[in-house]
Formats: sequence, structure tokens, C-alpha cells
Amino acid sequence: MTLDPPALLRAISKPRFATLPLTNKFSGKLFLEFRNYFFLSRKILWNFLRIGIASELSRGIQSHRDGP
Repeated sequence: MTLDPPALLRAISKPRFATLPLTNKFSGKLFLEFRNYFFLSRKILWNFLRIGIASELSRGIQSHRDGP
């Protein structure tokens, strides 16, 4: 059995998930969505935390400057 180069190239360049059943493709897409949501929510939470720390620090500095 000989493989001609175009067929070999097509077999290599074909996306992997296209050969998997539909359920796997769906669960993979769902996993990617959850991963994106997780990273996004973590980023948003970290930004809120940073803003909260900065405001607490500025409030602390302000009260320290004003005196007891």
C-alpha cells in the first residue's frame, strides 16, 4: 500500500477532533468554555481583590495622616 503525498498531507492536516464522535467534540467544547470562564472569573476576582487592597491601604494612609 502506497500513500500519495496529497492524501498523506490531508490525513495529517485534518483536525483531530473531527474524527472523534460528536459527544467528545461537545464535551471538549464545554470544557473549553468552562476553562475560559474559570480563567476570566479568576482574573475578575483578582482585580476586585487588588482594588480592595488598594482602597484599604489608601484609607489607612489617609487616617494615619489625619491623626488619631
